[in-house]
Amino acid sequence: MDLPAVQRSSEWSPGLIATAGIVAVSTLGFLLFDSRGTTAPPGLHVDEDALDLGTVWARSDFQWTVPVENRSSRTIVVSHVEASCACTNVKPSSFTLRPTSRQQLALRLNLFPPTGVTPGYITNFGVSLDFRDENGRRIAQKTLHGRVRYPLVGSPVITYYGPDQLVEHTPGLEKRCELRRDYELTDVILGEHDFPGTARLEKAGVGSTVWLSVRPFDGLRPGRFEYDIPLVGILEDGTHLPDFPVRINGWVGADVKLVPSRLSLPLARIGETVRMTVQVHSQSGEPLRVKEAAALTDAVAVTLLDEEAAGGPLYEVSKTINAGGAVDDNVRFIFEKHDGTGGSITAAVRSYGLATGETSR
Repeated sequence: MDLPAVQRSSEWSPGLIATAGIVAVSTLGFLLFDSRGTTAPPGLHVDEDALDLGTVWARSDFQWTVPVENRSSRTIVVSHVEASCACTNVKPSSFTLRPTSRQQLALRLNLFPPTGVTPGYITNFGVSLDFRDENGRRIAQKTLHGRVRYPLVGSPVITYYGPDQLVEHTPGLEKRCELRRDYELTDVILGEHDFPGTARLEKAGVGSTVWLSVRPFDGLRPGRFEYDIPLVGILEDGTHLPDFPVRINGWVGADVKLVPSRLSLPLARIGETVRMTVQVHSQSGEPLRVKEAAALTDAVAVTLLDEEAAGGPLYEVSKTINAGGAVDDNVRFIFEKHDGTGGSITAAVRSYGLATGETSR
C-alpha cells in the first residue's frame, strides 16, 4: 500500500504540540461533520483535497497545512479556530481575511489514541475545525479526515503501581508488554531513549508478536516517573517509520516505613490510657532525621523515645480512650535523609474502647 507523505508541512515551536490522542471514529464513534454541508454564512472556503489526509503512519507530531480562502465580498474576522479534540493545535488561531485573500493554517496533530491502546492496524479518524467570530458564533466548520495506520497494535504501556510499586534502593522488577506488528514490517528496533534502566526487545517471526521488557535501575528517586521508549518499525525497502512510543510510568516509594506498619493500640476501657512503640525505619540503613512527628487529632499523643535507635528513631503513640468501639486517628512523620531528600508517612492508629461489662471484641 502506498502511503502519502506529509505534504505542505510547516515548522513551528514543538512546545505547541498537543499531547492528547486523535479521535478514532471506529472505536470512539466520533461524529464526523461534512465540511461540504456547512450551512454557515458563505465566505470561507477550503479545498476538499486539503482536508483529506489519505492514509498516514501514526506519529505524535504530524504536520499538515490547510489553506483557507475568503470567497466573499466582505472582510472576515476569525477570532478563534477551535479543534474538536486536544490532539490538534492550529496556528494561527485567529486572523483576518480580506476578500479573495488566503490564510495558511499550520496544524500539528498527535495521531496516537489518548489511552495509548492502538485499536487496529488502520483506523478512520476525523477532527472538526470551528471558525468563530469575536462573539463566539460559528462562521464555518470544516472537517479534517483520513486514516491512520499503526505499525504496532496493542497496549503500549508498562505501569509500576499498586503491588508492583518500586522502593528506592531496591532493584526494579522486570515487566513487559506485548504488541503485534503490521505485516509490512520486516523488523522492529529500539529507538534512542533516556529510560533509567534496561530495555530489551524480543521478536517472533515477520508479521507476528514483539515483546518489550524493561527493568528500572536501582536508585530511582522517590516520586512519580514517566518515560517513553520508542520502537521503530522498518519496511522492506529499509524505510524507518516514525517512533512508536511505549510509555513506562509508575511510582517510586521511599525506603522509609513505619514498624509495625499497622498501628493497633491494645484494648482498653473508657478512661484508660494505652500505648505502643513505633519506629521510623530506614530499610536501606541510611541515617535519617524526623523533622516532625505529630498526631493529626487531639486524642492521640506522639512522644520521642530514642532519636539514635538502631534502624531509625523510636516513638511512643498513646491515647486515652474516650469512647466505646473502634476509632481511627492519624499520625504523621516528616523525615529528611542525609542526601537532602525526604518525605512523609501518614498512618492510621486504630483503638478500641471496651463498653461496660465487655471483656473482648
